[in-house]
Amino acid sequence: MSFNFTEIREYIRIKAGKINIKVLTTSGKDGAYFVTISPALLVSGYGVNESEAISSFEHNLEVFCKDLLALSKERTRFTNV
Repeated sequence: MSFNFTEIREYIRIKAGKINIKVLTTSGKDGAYFVTISPALLVSGYGVNESEAISSFEHNLEVFCKDLLALSKERTRFTNV
């Protein structure tokens, strides 16, 4: 048995108040609902179909980014004291 792994690069870049994210996601059915998740960020979304799960994931990712930017500003405030 052999494996051919390709290089996968996930990243989060914060610059000038903007976030650029590249992460892997996976979708699948969990019981009656579909779930989309980014294991690296621990962000997920769910819905009655895959489209709703992706929309929910995108919303939750936006909330994650807003929180991350707030933390970044807070950190800058303390390092400039």
